[in-house]
Amino acid sequence: EEALEIYVGLFETEFLARTASFCKTKSRVYQSCCTVPEYMEKVNYLIDQEIAQAKLYVHGDTVPKLMDSIEAELIDARWSYLEQEIRPMLRQEKSENLLLLYKLLEKREKKFSEGLGLSASPLSNLLAVFSEFVRNEGTQLIDRFLVSLKDKTQPMVNESMTLIESFVALRQKRRAMIEQCFLSSASFYKALDDAFKGFFNCLIGSKPMADILARCLDYLLSSVNHVLTTASGSLSHDECLEEVTYLFTYLEDKDLFHETYGVLLSERLLGKRFDSAGEHVVLSKLKVEGGPVFVSNLSGMLQDVTIANETNNNFRQWLVKHSTTLPIPDFSVQVINTLYWPSFMRLDTLVIPETMHTNLSIFKRFYDEATSSRKLSWMCTKSTAQLDVNLNRKRYEFVVPVDQACTLLLFNDCDSIEFGALASRLGLLPAHLEKSIEPLLSGRHKLLRKCMRGTEGSSTPPQVFIELIDNFSAKQVHIVVPSGLEKPSEKVALSIQKVVSIDRSSQMDATIVRIMKARRHIAHVALLTEIMTQLAKFFKPDIALIKSRIEYLIESEYMERDQHDSNYYNFRN
Repeated sequence: EEALEIYVGLFETEFLARTASFCKTKSRVYQSCCTVPEYMEKVNYLIDQEIAQAKLYVHGDTVPKLMDSIEAELIDARWSYLEQEIRPMLRQEKSENLLLLYKLLEKREKKFSEGLGLSASPLSNLLAVFSEFVRNEGTQLIDRFLVSLKDKTQPMVNESMTLIESFVALRQKRRAMIEQCFLSSASFYKALDDAFKGFFNCLIGSKPMADILARCLDYLLSSVNHVLTTASGSLSHDECLEEVTYLFTYLEDKDLFHETYGVLLSERLLGKRFDSAGEHVVLSKLKVEGGPVFVSNLSGMLQDVTIANETNNNFRQWLVKHSTTLPIPDFSVQVINTLYWPSFMRLDTLVIPETMHTNLSIFKRFYDEATSSRKLSWMCTKSTAQLDVNLNRKRYEFVVPVDQACTLLLFNDCDSIEFGALASRLGLLPAHLEKSIEPLLSGRHKLLRKCMRGTEGSSTPPQVFIELIDNFSAKQVHIVVPSGLEKPSEKVALSIQKVVSIDRSSQMDATIVRIMKARRHIAHVALLTEIMTQLAKFFKPDIALIKSRIEYLIESEYMERDQHDSNYYNFRN
């Protein structure tokens, strides 16, 4: 130990100082006559040469100190010179130069992790530049897309799909850069994710990104043949679903995505336009990112549809066993659990024809025998019927919602019905009837028309009649008529926002009470911080809303302000 002290005092200190001076001079020479890539090559060669010689001629304890001294002069002191070239290298994708820079900085990172007195992580600046670069790329994609929309406030789904595809392509491109240039560093993957979170949560027109992502997934799941092409090649349908679903991790308003995706999933499942394999791919990815509770309702909806065939087969066997015949033989039922599915508009007062009513009653008898603790409620607005219509000496097959089917069946006995009488016979409010028959009056296939009837000179105002169009003609034989009671997409989005707003208030109340019950006594700032931390995985909490919910809970006597310090709260038993 005494000999080592003499070695350090007489040789090592001076050796390190002279080496630092030598490297400082070299770095100035290199900087004056070299480009940044050439500088990095020369520095890398010089470091390797100096360390190789040091291992042969100096004590082993000197080598780490020597490396630190050399790299401090060649890299740390020249960082501003190196930094100016990082963005051009990223923009021009100079992989070899970026890899060399990363290797140089990684050496300094090892010294930092070993705690040899460095003030900051050598890679932190490079990470910051990379993150900012990706964030700017994403922002530019959004800006270009908004310019392409021109005066539109809400993009169409196919237009939104191009934006989502550009995000996927950007993410894949930068992940490939991380693998090639930064040796798959976990820090750079995290920087990439942070960059995406920085630009992803924005409004596109008047639509939040959570709504757009949910509708783009709906578009992909409804069109099995959609293929996404990136710089690395074409992605299969399942790969495309996985990449788009991964963008969910960048969302702040995950609860809004969940509500929107649930409504769209219900439409796909009930409309029989879904791919079971694709649905499971998305749910499995959402389960990984959001947890089992997040997908419990969505999985329940998919399970209800999966067991529909089994239920209908059991019903057919029950009919044979009880020697029962259905008035309408082609009859199938989809039983859904209201615990999982979004709420639908109900028409409990709708008067349905006797043949339909008999079918429903028979199925209810079967279901009551099979399950004793469940109650059936018929969702007429989501049910469809196929009618054989003979008009103008031609036969058509109309697939219509049940409320429209009930309306058309009344025209078997007459050609026209007064509007008020029609509403009364169907058991519907006039406003509901008007919406219900709107597709039959002014849709693509007009089967009914309005007409005014009254006596000239009479003081009685003319009455509105609904008439069947006898000379109806269409090229198609099989005609599908949409529901008139379905809400327009804008109103659906508003209703979803309203549901999410109510759910957020309830979730916030539960979180505050849970925290107060556990802590009993807590400062205002600490309570806000804990609330935001717990709710961040579902949505970005609004400070004003948190304060209003705290006031509500104080009024409801769940908690109270501390009598001695108003900045603290106490939980009330």
